[in-house]
Amino acid sequence: MAGLWRDIGLLWQSVTLKQKLSDTRKAIVINEMAESSTPGFDFYLLIILSCTIATLGLVTNSSAVIIGAMLIAPLMSPILGLSMSSLTGRQVLFRRSMLSILSGALLAIVLSALITFVAYRIPYGIPESLPNEILARIKPSPLDLGIALAGGAAAAYALAHPRLTATLPGVAISTALMPPLCTIGIGIAFTNRSIFLGSGLLFLTNLSAISFAGIITFALMGFSPVRHEKSTRKIPHSILLSALFVIIITIPLVILSWNTISSARFERKVKNVLTAQISSIYNAQLESIDIQDVDGTKKVTATVRAARSLTFVEVSSVQQMLAAVTQKPIALEMVVIPVSSLDTLYPPTPTAFIPTPTATTTPLPTATTAATPSPQPTSTPTPAFINAGHNDSISLYNEPDGEIIFNLPDTSPVWISEEQIINELTWVHITDVFGRSGWVLRDNLTF
Repeated sequence: MAGLWRDIGLLWQSVTLKQKLSDTRKAIVINEMAESSTPGFDFYLLIILSCTIATLGLVTNSSAVIIGAMLIAPLMSPILGLSMSSLTGRQVLFRRSMLSILSGALLAIVLSALITFVAYRIPYGIPESLPNEILARIKPSPLDLGIALAGGAAAAYALAHPRLTATLPGVAISTALMPPLCTIGIGIAFTNRSIFLGSGLLFLTNLSAISFAGIITFALMGFSPVRHEKSTRKIPHSILLSALFVIIITIPLVILSWNTISSARFERKVKNVLTAQISSIYNAQLESIDIQDVDGTKKVTATVRAARSLTFVEVSSVQQMLAAVTQKPIALEMVVIPVSSLDTLYPPTPTAFIPTPTATTTPLPTATTAATPSPQPTSTPTPAFINAGHNDSISLYNEPDGEIIFNLPDTSPVWISEEQIINELTWVHITDVFGRSGWVLRDNLTF
């Protein structure tokens, strides 16, 4: 085991020795970093442009626009300058970097709040609900810390090697700094504390992780503080402070992540129970679930699409099942959206249309002095509605022996309201279940 650790130590020393820079290259890197970390007109102009692009991308929920703001990344250089000054003990570089970070962050937050305040008061199609791009930046996790650590190390290494500067845009995208700052301004504009605190924690996570990773990377490449004769400290004081700050930031990230995981597990249990219980209802489907904490009780609002309304007994049974599975007090609310299923292969049976017969008054006979023969009537003046049907498809005419209007479906019921005899053929006036009327031959009907 001792030999294994010795071999690992020798390998690590050989790797770090190869990465050490010459004194000339170190001086060039420090001078370039001091220049890029100094606040000036160019720096603040890039802050304004990047903040404007990021804020508009967030409120319009546009990922492409947000990526464009990430590529500008004006805060990356001051943060790495902070890492370099913390490691090498250059006070002037430290003050310039801190001034750039604080003033740039404050300018971005104020500008983002103003843009959001104006954007939501002009009719240009801004979504009223919070876009997903904003919601994605209010719940940081330890994964964001890992991304920022890797991105900060990559940025520091690329700055020290001129041939690798092409990788900096990718690093700027992975370790996004401006979108969390703009989300803080959006939270201020909405007066939403959860947005403000969540995005603020994400920005501090990225800031501390990039700074700490930059210090470690610069140290491995040979940058070191100016040693005094009385100093015997092997590990620079700045590395210990940065590591402590990263650990402090990690604590709320772990707590927040644990709460998120617990909420996800609870939601998964609720969804499994609801899906299993609702699937037993004919033609019912779970649409969405909303879970809120109300006075220590989990209020579950489930939206269901069903062909019929749910009874109180059914909803109460589901509520008891949820409480038993989750072991928490549950208040269940079921929102049922009525739906109907139509199949063209099996059309639904239409509701029969039964015309209401009109009552007629028959006049009393008047006495006459001479008997007058009564003519044989050819039509019934008062409709008599008789239920009838037919086995085959028959044609419906607009008048007896007239033009065909349409064909009646097979075996559909009809109602007879009038009858006429023309050319020794009996024609009847019928009405089908859809209220369509016309004339057909009586012999084609089945009574």
